[in-house]
Amino acid sequence: MAEEKLAATGREVEDLSASLFEQANSMVAAERRARAALEEQLSVLERRDLEKRERLERLEGAVRRIEHVRGVLEEERERRKEREMEKEREREREADGEMEKEETEDEHERRDEDGGDKDGYCYIHATNRSSKDGG
Repeated sequence: MAEEKLAATGREVEDLSASLFEQANSMVAAERRARAALEEQLSVLERRDLEKRERLERLEGAVRRIEHVRGVLEEERERRKEREMEKEREREREADGEMEKEETEDEHERRDEDGGDKDGYCYIHATNRSSKDGG
């Protein structure tokens, strides 16, 4: 009987050992699957991160180009504005010159009509006086 108990205990130990190894193998396999899934997720996330960084770099480059174009356009607007202001000043100078010319022409016409200069001296009257005075 002792031999039978010893043999039964030996089989039980072997069964327990086999069961333990089987559970350990299952745990290791489950861990490997979980690790593989995590590594796949990590790979996907790293790929997405890289794609996002590349996209961000492209967008930042586009923003820099847009800012450059915006600056060029703003400079062009300023130049146009300056040219328009210069044209306006030129038109004002021309208008002022025309007004002065008209004023000068009007002044000459009045002088000619009055027979005198702008100080009111009348050449016609002076001539008439000279001839009346005998001079």
